[in-house]
Amino acid sequence: LPGMEAVSACYGGHQFGNWAGQLGDGRAITLGELATSRGEHWELQLKGAGPTPYSRRADGRAVMRSSVREFLCSEAMHHLGIPTTRALSLVGTGEGVLRDILYDGHPREEPGAVVCRVAPSFL
Repeated sequence: LPGMEAVSACYGGHQFGNWAGQLGDGRAITLGELATSRGEHWELQLKGAGPTPYSRRADGRAVMRSSVREFLCSEAMHHLGIPTTRALSLVGTGEGVLRDILYDGHPREEPGAVVCRVAPSFL
């Protein structure tokens, strides 16, 4: 939208049991915040739409396989009463994304996807 400035977060933390130092949203892009007529505030975020300043050497894209899993798990957690982000939409990009599913040196293209997720805050 006019005047919109998308952002990605930079943070530090543990990864795989070790202090990883600087991390960041490698494929999450926050579009902005919406206020509802009930006074609620919701942040909108795209996951898998492309690289961010924190993607390191990755492409910032997502595949349908993991995006469907995120969509279903977020809804299951919500309906189990566990606070979580919600998946607003899931779309296929129509593009192939090269991934090595088994980490065996044999990458293949998978269908690309983007999840739009919402939460009161992603902080």
